[in-house]
Amino acid sequence: MLVECFLGHGLPCGVFVEKEIFGQANTALGKSTEELKRLLTALGRGGPRPWSADEKLATLGAWLASRTSPSQAAVTNESAGK
Repeated sequence: MLVECFLGHGLPCGVFVEKEIFGQANTALGKSTEELKRLLTALGRGGPRPWSADEKLATLGAWLASRTSPSQAAVTNESAGK
């Protein structure tokens, strides 16, 4: 639904699958899964409480999206099931 909303307004949209995101990040960011997990844990220590797994995944998704070209991350109407 969110993807369709973005696409309906002509906004590029990327979707990362939880089971695949660390593999994608390994390639795009040039860091091992272990290193990424350490970095995300360290980033999460800066707040009032440690980050949850969801917050770490959201941060990794944002980091990955910032380093991924629109053509690599873009979801088209066809791939969104339209």
